[in-house]
Amino acid sequence: MIKNKFRYKICYQNKINIFRSSKIERFNKNKWEKINQRPATLKKQHITEEKVFLKPLKKTFSSNLKSKKLLRAYYGNMSEKRYKTLYKKATNQRKSNPINTPTIILFINLLERRLDMVVFRMYFGESIFSAKQLIQHGKIFVNGNKVTTKSFQVQNGDLIEIDKSIHSTIIKNIENANYFFIPRYLECNFKLYKGIFLYSPSISEIVYPMKMNLKALSEAHKFN
Repeated sequence: MIKNKFRYKICYQNKINIFRSSKIERFNKNKWEKINQRPATLKKQHITEEKVFLKPLKKTFSSNLKSKKLLRAYYGNMSEKRYKTLYKKATNQRKSNPINTPTIILFINLLERRLDMVVFRMYFGESIFSAKQLIQHGKIFVNGNKVTTKSFQVQNGDLIEIDKSIHSTIIKNIENANYFFIPRYLECNFKLYKGIFLYSPSISEIVYPMKMNLKALSEAHKFN
C-alpha cells in the first residue's frame, strides 16, 4: 500500500486521478477524498496562447518542470532515461520530416504508440500500470504474436488481442471505470476482445484528464 501511495502522490499534488485507477478510492486518509469527490473529466490537448509579457525565469522553469513531470507520470511514471531516449528519437524524426512537424508533437505521437498506452486507452487495462503488467505477463498479442515489451511501438493497422484467461477482467474494468472514452484513432470490439490502432492521431484527438502545456514541455527540454 505504501508503494502504491508513493506512485499516486502526483495525483494528490494535482488533485486529480490522472491514472483512471480505482485504488485511490480505497485510500483512507482525508486528503484522498478531495480527488474522489472531484468529477472525472477529459480535456482536449491544446497549445497555450503566447503571453505578451515575460514571466520570472524561476516561475517559468517551475511550470515547465511540472508539465514534464505530469506527462511522465501519465505515461506510467516513465523513467528520465527512457523519456530522453524517446524524445531524441522524435528529434531525429523531425529532421527527416518534410512537413516540419514540431518535435513535441512527434514525441507525444510516439508515446501514444507505446503498447502499454494503447492497451490502457482501449480499456483492456484498469490503469496504465495494470496494462504494463498484462504485457509483462504475456497476456497481450499484436497481430497474433505475443509481445512482452511495454515500449513496443504499435503501427497503423496493428491488431491488439487479449488472452482468453483475462476476458472477465476486461468487463470489470469497463464497469468500474470513472469515465469511458475510446479515441477515434482506436477501434475496439469488446465481444471479440480485440482492438485496432487505426492511424496516427492529431494532437486535438489526444485527450488527458488534466491540462497539458505543449509549449512548457518544449521549453523543458532546453534545460536538459
